Amino acid sequence: MLRPSSVLEPGDDVDVLVEPSDYGVARSVLLNFGFLQLPGRGRGSHRFFLGHDSSRGDWLALDLVTELAYGPRFEFKTNLGAACLERGTGPAARKNLDPDDELYALLLHCLLDKGVISPKRARQLEQLVLADREAGPVRHLVAGLLPSEWTTERLEQAIRAGEWARLESLSHPISRRLRRRDPLGSMRRTLGRSVVGLIEPLLLLNRPGLTIALVGPDGAGKSTLAERIENSLGLPVRCIYMGLWQRGSSRLPKFVAVFEIPFRPFRIWGRYLRAVGHRRLGRVVVFDRYPLDATLPPKGRLVRFKLVYFWFLAHCAPAPDLLVILDAPGELLFARKGEEDPVSLERDRRYFRALAERVENSVIVDVSPPEADVFEQVDRVIWNRLTQRKGGSPTTNSRLVARIAQRGGAAGVSSAGWVSTRFVSFRRRTRANSALGLVMSDLRAQSFMPESWSAGRAYVTETGVGMFHLGPRKGPAQLMVKVPLCAWAEGALKTHVQVVTRLSADPRLADWSKLLPVIRGEGRAGELSYVVEGLLPGRPASSFVKSGEGAAALRASAQAIAGMHEQTGETLFVDDAVVKSWVWDPVHAVCAALPAGRRSDWRIDALERVGQNVASALKGHDVQVAWVHGDYWPGNVLVAEDGSTVTGIVDWSFAEPKLPLLHDSIHLILFARRIQQRRDLGSLARAMLEDSHLDPTEDYVLRTVGLGWPADVAGVRLAVVLAWLHHICSVAGVGGEVQNPWWVRQNLDPLLKSPLPSLYS
Repeated sequence: MLRPSSVLEPGDDVDVLVEPSDYGVARSVLLNFGFLQLPGRGRGSHRFFLGHDSSRGDWLALDLVTELAYGPRFEFKTNLGAACLERGTGPAARKNLDPDDELYALLLHCLLDKGVISPKRARQLEQLVLADREAGPVRHLVAGLLPSEWTTERLEQAIRAGEWARLESLSHPISRRLRRRDPLGSMRRTLGRSVVGLIEPLLLLNRPGLTIALVGPDGAGKSTLAERIENSLGLPVRCIYMGLWQRGSSRLPKFVAVFEIPFRPFRIWGRYLRAVGHRRLGRVVVFDRYPLDATLPPKGRLVRFKLVYFWFLAHCAPAPDLLVILDAPGELLFARKGEEDPVSLERDRRYFRALAERVENSVIVDVSPPEADVFEQVDRVIWNRLTQRKGGSPTTNSRLVARIAQRGGAAGVSSAGWVSTRFVSFRRRTRANSALGLVMSDLRAQSFMPESWSAGRAYVTETGVGMFHLGPRKGPAQLMVKVPLCAWAEGALKTHVQVVTRLSADPRLADWSKLLPVIRGEGRAGELSYVVEGLLPGRPASSFVKSGEGAAALRASAQAIAGMHEQTGETLFVDDAVVKSWVWDPVHAVCAALPAGRRSDWRIDALERVGQNVASALKGHDVQVAWVHGDYWPGNVLVAEDGSTVTGIVDWSFAEPKLPLLHDSIHLILFARRIQQRRDLGSLARAMLEDSHLDPTEDYVLRTVGLGWPADVAGVRLAVVLAWLHHICSVAGVGGEVQNPWWVRQNLDPLLKSPLPSLYS
């Protein structure tokens, strides 16, 4: 800690100095404990985090820095962070700066960052200068920056004497000397951080801002609660009054209110746009009342006209991010404020409670308890909403990309798919890099790897698993660490470990199991699980296929997987239970994953017809089955540098026993075509149904691996449809893709829009 907790006051940040290499670990730990990272561009190495203790209602603001830098734009670097960390005092969990380092670091902060020494900082300096100290690196730095007539001893005497004005006069001489030490670096940091700070409000991204509307009957305490939130919340808050019926001036006659009627929507939108500006700047906007008040039934004359006008007012502003409905019995509300009457207030209460069923992100808060308890409850609701919004929603992103695709035609579809893939990949890669430090720390704590080892660059699979290599800094990598970045990926990785363990112990695969990954260990670092595997040699066969030289690699891949099929194969009679497992379960899973609406109705009917066609072709036959990989494409097969020998097979999360051999042979052929032709699976499967011609390499794969039944034209067609259905069902399990209209049109519709040709029977 740069300043001890004994001098902190409510509203202060806790400033923490961390080693640059440990920042990733610290960030991951804070995020795993529910902290929010706040925007902080243009502020040097400062990174701001906000936490909330729901049980106590306390807010904790952390300011993490990785270097001791000073100046308005932190342009003066000192390179003393490591030395100060080494000299830190106190227990490891709560180290403080050495008193001498703290004294001079605080003095530089006052003189260079603030330009003045506030009374609070003056008291801290007076306490520190009286402590027993040993000269440290920050004192030596300051000694070299002082004017010739000053020394550190004279500086400490001035602190004891309270000569703050004389000390503040040292700000400019110290700044000039620091700038002369590194003129180009200081100028570059000043200009760069100034530009970033100026454009930051224009970026409008990753803001934790929030709009909150407080509504309820008269006497519910809306204004009092809004004021309490503004004064006590751990984030910057702006309160905006959004009452509908308050006239601009009480001195004007009542008939003037008639002329205000057409201008009320404009007044509402003016205030709402002001709120949007505050929210974009990362602030919490509290609306004292909201246009939803107009949902209450009108009174007096012209009720029919008022119904239309009130409905328009209630819908003229977008819904807030959080609607807090303050609720209490009508008698209690009447006792508090004395307005209306208990019966009318009870009626209004029912109307406000009904809003919770119609408005998303709304919550009902009982305001009968004391004010402190009500605020504690609202405080907890606001924090929960903030953390939910920070997590984001992949479904929303998919729908946004889908809308771009619909507007852009064929070119738009391609662009939308690229944007969606790049965005999700970037988000997952960022999370993988954050997890890297946490996992590395846990591996070292368990003595799982030597201190001299380092991690390579993290990359992320399409299924959401972060992966990075471990090994000596100047030697080849030896281990692979896998970290699931979403709930589905965690389940898939667990399945992968179970399958690899089971196949490795299968005596039938004793010689063949050398192609399997070796599980070296499992563990958890915070909320993240991870798996450590031995690194298999070779490079993906997909690199050969992409370059047009994949014939040898595909042939070797076919031979390798056929070896597993041969050792685990058996004959299975297809009865109703098998048809349900192979056909109807996947069909119903895809139907359930499709978005609701008329656009999905015809697809569901078409899927049912496909299921009936495949079921009638399969039922009553003997089929050759075995353990299948399930996702056997060139990217999951490692081959030697000449491409003629398989050295390993990875990613066994889709593997299952007693499935037809086609799930490896047809899958390998279709995905090799996908790499070469850059087309989606749906169009490739449709093309293979209409033209079953195979090139010599594909024919070799089909003959070597097999289908599970005769590989005539009708048999290949049946295998293509079943492999396609298996893949679509697997993707539906991953989540999100089947909700994306663009993906559905490219991968689902080609086999549903036209009748299937005759299948094997």
